[in-house]
Amino acid sequence: MSEKIEDSRLKDWESIKQPSQDTVLSYAAASDFICHCIQFNKFIDVGPGIAFSEAWEVRSLKPDACILGFEPQPERYDILRLNYYPGQLFLGACGSKSGNYIGAMGHAGGETNFKLSTSSENIEDGSYKRETVNVYKIDDLIDPGAQDLSTFVWADVDGSEFQVLKGMQIALQNHKISGFMVELAPEKEGPDGAAWEEVYEWANKRGYYLAAVFNIQPTHFDCIFMSERLLPKRLCIDLDTMQECLSSHSDNITYFLANCFDDYYDDFVERRHTPDSPAREHIKQKKKQMESKNV
Repeated sequence: MSEKIEDSRLKDWESIKQPSQDTVLSYAAASDFICHCIQFNKFIDVGPGIAFSEAWEVRSLKPDACILGFEPQPERYDILRLNYYPGQLFLGACGSKSGNYIGAMGHAGGETNFKLSTSSENIEDGSYKRETVNVYKIDDLIDPGAQDLSTFVWADVDGSEFQVLKGMQIALQNHKISGFMVELAPEKEGPDGAAWEEVYEWANKRGYYLAAVFNIQPTHFDCIFMSERLLPKRLCIDLDTMQECLSSHSDNITYFLANCFDDYYDDFVERRHTPDSPAREHIKQKKKQMESKNV
């Protein structure tokens, strides 16, 4: 193993053990958006990864919400538990099928994450080890008698997001899920991955529309989909607009997305008599910055 790769891996493990303020804040805007604009009383956190991330934000904004976390990487799991994960934490993964499966496990001397599958090269170079994990299907975690639109699913699982979605098709069909967040990439990542257009079209067919995008980077971006019962279609982000947004590789939301969010917040505040949130203030500042550049 080259010294450069070894140093990079050590840095990743240190960031997991002691997350920086910037890392923690990167979850805040998206968490704030879903808690203010999407109704749910159950939050399923697939792959929390580091302490003080999305589940902690949701707990602070929705104290009464039921939070279920699923982390398959044992060292990450222990760190989350020691930092008082704000919900029920399970050592396991989520996918399209339930049961025990052999996956690619990161470890202290290699990568920091877990993948449902990976190339043989990644096993041979020591990045991952083959290890059996317990895999849950989200459809099995939602009571058929649960209220409509009562669950939100957050999935950031290194290219296996589509497998998580396929494991909750019954819940989507029965309108038990108000929305979901998935980290997507411009191109398909590995055998379990999907290009963002594929997920967009798959979700639309099931009545879920792209409502927000955060943390836009050349390699990935966080997409929030909402049920058509909650999101006015005039506010959903279409394919052409999404492509335009991604081409900018902005560090944060683009000017167009800022306008979309602002319209949605106007509609939301008017309907629910909800005060402005920190995310709304962030959006207003972003709009001002973009407008000043365009003058």
